[in-house]
Amino acid sequence: MPEQADYATRLEAFDTREASYKYRLAALSVPGCLDATNPDHVATLRQLLIEQAGWTSIVQEYPTYMRDYPLKAGTADYRWLLDGTLGHMDELRAARLENGDTAVQAEFDALSVAHSSLVDLTAAHPARTWSSQMMFDASECNEKAALLIDLESGLALFVFQPAQC
Repeated sequence: MPEQADYATRLEAFDTREASYKYRLAALSVPGCLDATNPDHVATLRQLLIEQAGWTSIVQEYPTYMRDYPLKAGTADYRWLLDGTLGHMDELRAARLENGDTAVQAEFDALSVAHSSLVDLTAAHPARTWSSQMMFDASECNEKAALLIDLESGLALFVFQPAQC
């Protein structure tokens, strides 16, 4: 999917911090028969997301710090973190401008356009769209993730922070 790939690539390139601190965006395929109310389906999906985010070892070692919220109809839980990535990149843009990086504004503008295209995509099938949040919330290790599932297209988008602990 070009919208996801464009935003993921631009997000990765724009964030000049160490790779382990960067937000990631991944696309997954889900079957149209996924039942967001079926505990077995949700548990399988949860495990896939934990593995995709690279959180497996920290969740196994510290399971009480894992916060996993139920799937809800709509895009709100996903948009919360997706929009947060752009807000965070805007803070990085300001810092880079202060340091004399004159190319940063054009890069940020392109990132914003890619974000808008991805937002449009996430709104394509509102009646068959679900979203959820996950957090690993320990004092020295706070990672966030959010999922969007579009059952009409079979697409799942997952934005997350890699494990820092």
